[in-house]
Amino acid sequence: MVLTNSMENKVMRTTWFKVVFLGCLLASLPAYAQRPAIFYVADPTALNAADQAAFDRLTALGFSVTAIDDNLSDPADATGQQLIVISSTVTSGNIGTKHTATAVPILDWEPALFDELGIQANNANGVTIAGTQIQIVDASHPLAGGLPAGVVNFFNAAGGLASADAPVAGASIVAREVGGTRPVILGVEKGAALNPVRIATAPARRVGFPLNNDSFARLTDDGLTLFDAAINWAAGPTNGPVGVAQSPTNLTVIENQSAAFSVIVTGAPPWSFQWQRSAGAGVFTNIPGAASRTFTFSPVKLTDNSASFRVQVANAFGNATSGAATLTVNRDTTAPTITDALTRGNPNGLFVVFSEQVTAITGTNKNNYTINNGVTVNGASLQADGLTVLLTTTPITSGRGYLLTVSGVQDTAVVPNTIAANSQIQFFQTDGAIERRVFFVAGGTVAAITNSAKFTNNQPDQVTYPTLFEGPVNFADNYGTQFRGYVTAQASGNYVFFICSADPSELYLSTDENPANKKLIATETAWSNTRQWIDTDPASTTDITAKRSDQFAGSQWPTPNVITLTSGNRYYVEAIHAAGVGGDNIAVTWQLPGALEPVDGDSPIPGRYLSAFGITSGPVTITTQPGSPPVQEPGSVTFTVGSSGSPPFTYQWFRDGTAIPGATGQSYSIALVRSSDDGARFKVTVANAFSSATSSEATLTVIPDRTPPRPVQILLVDGTFKVITMTYNESMDKASTETVQNYVFTPGNIVATNVTLDATLTNVTIMTGSALTPNVTNTLTLNGVKDEAGNAVVPNTSIQFVFNPVTYAANILFDGPIAYYRFEEAAAATVATNSGSTGGNGLFVSDIGGGGPAKADPGPRPPAFVGFDANNRAATFDGQGDWVNTQNPFLQDRGAFTLEYWVAPANRVSDPTTFGTRIGIVGQNDAVEYGFIDANTIQIWTPVDNLNTAYSFPDNEWHHVATIASGTSLRTYYDGVLQASTSVTTMDYGASSFNVNIGGGGVFDGSGNYFTGKIDEVAIFDKAIPAARVAAHYTAGKSGGVLVTSGAVTVPAGITLSVSRSGNNLNISWTPAGGTLQFATALNGTPIQWNNVVPAPANPATIAIGTDNTFYRVQNP
Repeated sequence: MVLTNSMENKVMRTTWFKVVFLGCLLASLPAYAQRPAIFYVADPTALNAADQAAFDRLTALGFSVTAIDDNLSDPADATGQQLIVISSTVTSGNIGTKHTATAVPILDWEPALFDELGIQANNANGVTIAGTQIQIVDASHPLAGGLPAGVVNFFNAAGGLASADAPVAGASIVAREVGGTRPVILGVEKGAALNPVRIATAPARRVGFPLNNDSFARLTDDGLTLFDAAINWAAGPTNGPVGVAQSPTNLTVIENQSAAFSVIVTGAPPWSFQWQRSAGAGVFTNIPGAASRTFTFSPVKLTDNSASFRVQVANAFGNATSGAATLTVNRDTTAPTITDALTRGNPNGLFVVFSEQVTAITGTNKNNYTINNGVTVNGASLQADGLTVLLTTTPITSGRGYLLTVSGVQDTAVVPNTIAANSQIQFFQTDGAIERRVFFVAGGTVAAITNSAKFTNNQPDQVTYPTLFEGPVNFADNYGTQFRGYVTAQASGNYVFFICSADPSELYLSTDENPANKKLIATETAWSNTRQWIDTDPASTTDITAKRSDQFAGSQWPTPNVITLTSGNRYYVEAIHAAGVGGDNIAVTWQLPGALEPVDGDSPIPGRYLSAFGITSGPVTITTQPGSPPVQEPGSVTFTVGSSGSPPFTYQWFRDGTAIPGATGQSYSIALVRSSDDGARFKVTVANAFSSATSSEATLTVIPDRTPPRPVQILLVDGTFKVITMTYNESMDKASTETVQNYVFTPGNIVATNVTLDATLTNVTIMTGSALTPNVTNTLTLNGVKDEAGNAVVPNTSIQFVFNPVTYAANILFDGPIAYYRFEEAAAATVATNSGSTGGNGLFVSDIGGGGPAKADPGPRPPAFVGFDANNRAATFDGQGDWVNTQNPFLQDRGAFTLEYWVAPANRVSDPTTFGTRIGIVGQNDAVEYGFIDANTIQIWTPVDNLNTAYSFPDNEWHHVATIASGTSLRTYYDGVLQASTSVTTMDYGASSFNVNIGGGGVFDGSGNYFTGKIDEVAIFDKAIPAARVAAHYTAGKSGGVLVTSGAVTVPAGITLSVSRSGNNLNISWTPAGGTLQFATALNGTPIQWNNVVPAPANPATIAIGTDNTFYRVQNP
């Protein structure tokens, strides 16, 4: 097994090791236990907490795990292994395509590798989604681990969910994001079709699993069950009997606490579980409802002492029983204490939280509670958790502190413990939350966020109310955050504020409640890891002193670096944060008067001192009722509610009076509305900590789809002329759309052999047994294909297209390069021919030794590179003095450009010392310098922006490289796939007195920078060509290019009915012939109830005239 692990690109690593960790077996395992496993990590000598947890889990599942630095990854690592797992802490470029063709199962949670593995249908990276829940949509698949369909709590705190958001049709989608369509758990069976750009079929099972750099440690019990299922399904064997890898362990708990027993199993999923409890004399009885991998027993009583628990597990191939675990229950002798007291925005109430459950009789006695400053306690109610008591009071106002005194409250122990008399806690009138606004704006700088139209027009993409002054970790790429609210001073005195983020951020504090008086008091200048208040990662360039208000040189506070606040007063506070790509976080904490400064990892400012900006505190009220206009099938609809009151809010949507699982957001969407949804009623209940309100019902009106589907465009014909991709104008029915007899091509009367509808439900990939004919008009005729509403395509609908095979060079020339050096010159030639539009030819040059003239060595050639001539040549450079002088400054003063080429370094890996540093590929010194800055990194440098991209391919292996400079970013692509990017805006990337050189002669410097190896097909564009064209160029070279021209769509006239009367009979005839005559008694139903005329009549049909209205139609097919 290989477990690959991807690290955020901001972390620099210079020391590489191969380290083997040996796992310990925790219980008896089936015969196939202790299977070999490989774990690719960023640093095998210091696994992060999530990777260590994954490592331990794999060990418990019976794998002998080897950890390998991803920098040292090699296809040969898979030899003798039984699984490859790829975690997102690796640098994806270090893994690349090394295991695309590996005949070993792979489990991956690095979204940037879903493309290389052939799982993505769109030749692009997957994405990461923030959340805590997922929705199982195929509970029958083993990857569901026996869990039922529906919403699953996957993380116990927000984490990143890796998603192959555009999967190939051959993938089985087991779970999706909640409220959306993007897959989060998918499986590909061995032999299933993958993206042919990468690999035609899966050489072994592939699994996409929803984790991120640090999220494994947040998995819930159900999340761990799904992980175990993914490992066992991927690694097999497919008929492995269930086995107990780790039995439940003995537990000792205090009475009234909970006890959680769990088991780890192996074998082919899905599994079933039945927990049992000892009944004495060695007999165990089933515990009703205890049918999950984990059994939680709560509350535990003294009478449960010495009870034993075990679990029976089963799958389709066997069953097993775990060892028994003994529960020891000790008496509770500890008195309850007050852990928190907060109003949560309730003007007439206070939540009192105790350290343990308290009795109803003492907890609800209002006489056990007093509050100073004239507040009267009118009542007390015990909340469902048994820990919290809600006091109803006379008004509690902001601007002052209060003291709660509690006596007489007892816990629920057999011998009750009473809280210490006159226990006290300070509290304030606060919301318990702060407003967090998200703006999806690229740029990675605070200025990019604050100058954006969304920010200036007050149009956030998301608004939430966290109960800590902190945003989620690794939330997204290319966005900004604005926190707005009020902080209440706990005590009078001097405060120090700290801000920590990735990427830059700014912290403002007002001298009072007025935002107009806010002052900049601290800033994050670069990036830090989460909650890294006083230290920083060595790779970061942040200014540590700027992160704290007592040392920030740019402080705008009236008494710089000394912030004095008054107890109970509210002060407006604001933080603005920008995130580029890679890891992201944002948090704010403080040092209270007289307290020690925080250490890294300490909590941010808690909600008990925070209030949100721009809200009216109090009970929930509905301000905007949900509603929607009529929806055309098969469209989408979204219901949204507006509310006011004290945040945060919770939501539960209902359909026809029944709660909708997982519908817990401010909006509820139906991605695909059907006619059966017509008349459905939707409402929502909105609640805060102390109140709730229910909206009015909105009735959905659906306009049925009665229009037949039609083809829109032939998108692609592959290099074999046997794979065709077409798009329809609407979402299609899977069964009829994938019926091969419904597709016939002419000339040749070629019937499809395989048809796959992708996840969009609009694109189909059609395969044929025989090749279609190039350079002529082809016609695809469709019959029997239906849309999702059941409307069939008009019989014999057709679409025409012409496809012409084209070479890699033709694809490049189609996009208009200003310079294009194909290096097809004969041996000893000295002129490097420029096939571009500008500048004339270049020269082969040798500064030292016998190099110089063209060597006519092989370039990329078939069969590995179908789009090139069998005799394709390349330029060879000896690393000592060979280079090509283009004799032109092609990159002078460019506002945008693209550089594209094929490269095969000769000794980058085998002899990096000789290969050297600052090695030129193609560039113009002092303007656009481009090449290997070191043996493992391709760098593009300009006076205004630069980008480093890791390069990890083997020596003497051809790869396509392109860098696009758009004026707003630099982006580098390997083999058509984006590897790295920047976000810097410019109108001029630079100028110099040098020419563009290839392979040396001065690229990073005035001379030298000699390359060792081969370079071919160097193209220079004076524009930023689209990324899709870069991918098309690579595909044309790798698989052969085909230029497709999609032509006319012809829809024959529909069915024509002719009706005549003969006495008491109707004569109904129709053209074209065929089809089924149907009748309906009314046309006002949704859907209309059409029935076949029985027995089926001939054409023409004779129908007796009745007494009621009857309507007729012909359905074909």
